[in-house]
Amino acid sequence: MARAPLNMIDLCVKYKIKKLVAASSASVYGQAEDFPTTEKHHPYNNRTFYGACKTFNELMYRSYKDMYGLDYNTFRYFNVFGPRMDTEGKYTEVLIRWYYLIKEGKRPKIFGEGDQTMDFVYIDDIARATILGLTQDVSGEDFNVARGEEVSLKELCNALLKAMDSDLEPEFVPLPEERQKVEVGRRLASTEKAEKLLGFKAEVELEDGLRRLVAWLDGLEENSNDAHSKAVPCEEEAKAASEAICPAGSLRDLASRNLKTILLPTPGRSTPARFKLHHGLASRSARGRRRSRR
Repeated sequence: MARAPLNMIDLCVKYKIKKLVAASSASVYGQAEDFPTTEKHHPYNNRTFYGACKTFNELMYRSYKDMYGLDYNTFRYFNVFGPRMDTEGKYTEVLIRWYYLIKEGKRPKIFGEGDQTMDFVYIDDIARATILGLTQDVSGEDFNVARGEEVSLKELCNALLKAMDSDLEPEFVPLPEERQKVEVGRRLASTEKAEKLLGFKAEVELEDGLRRLVAWLDGLEENSNDAHSKAVPCEEEAKAASEAICPAGSLRDLASRNLKTILLPTPGRSTPARFKLHHGLASRSARGRRRSRR
């Protein structure tokens, strides 16, 4: 989680990459003290190794900008959801676990009273924010990427039940002891900085995003092949996604400007495959898909 980003930014310097966009995480805040949480909040409430590595990585990017002139922006993604979420890994999102329980006619389980809150953001909005991080004339900044809306686990579970047309009720179970020390009880992002400097504001509502997620998961249920078997070739997908999400800043537009850029993804549940340099741009690799903790 720390060595790979270091290797990457060394390569960025070596090959004179002009701009890098790095995926960080709201985990750098741990249990925040101020809400909505701004990018100026300190990282000392984090109690996870994952969050510590993300903080370390952010400091590396900053130092490389000062030492070598490597332009970068980091994005602190909050609770990302949508198609291509990890459906099998150890750290699979609660939405996925609930989905399969509901499909089996079983009550979805909520740890505690369900009053823990998160700030959910759909994957299309994540992609759009990331493209803006490359195309806008902004560098050396950290950005929260979220909806700026607080949703409790109980509210989330009921919204998923509604999206699946289920009349089941959630089941509340005690929070496991091993999770009590690292459990984050509240998340709510300030999105003002991204709106001001990037012109970014999340557009996909939670209910709409859940319906899209359920449709994708239903499709996986109907097709027993690998979860990613329906992927179109990476270059076609990149073109289609960029034109749908950010027409004014499509990958073709970037190529026409001969802007040498790279996306640096994070190992995580909603992260796409690794990226490789292609015609001076970042394009997706068909190999090396990783499952790891967000």
